[in-house]
Amino acid sequence: MASEAGPAMIYLPDAAATAAVGARLAEALRGGDAIALVGELGAGKTTLVAGLVAALGGGDAHSPTFGLV
Repeated sequence: MASEAGPAMIYLPDAAATAAVGARLAEALRGGDAIALVGELGAGKTTLVAGLVAALGGGDAHSPTFGLV
């Protein structure tokens, strides 16, 4: 039976630290993993994903919010 982790809250001082956490998170991900990012507008979700995508060798990450506006 798989174990499920509870939510984690991490407070980061700036965008560089947020992107760095995304890069570290990329190292831990395996195929089939899912991540839910929850936060208000401007919380840094896209910055974290941009760091993660860059670490995986991908392109730019864009916020879906701007596509809705």
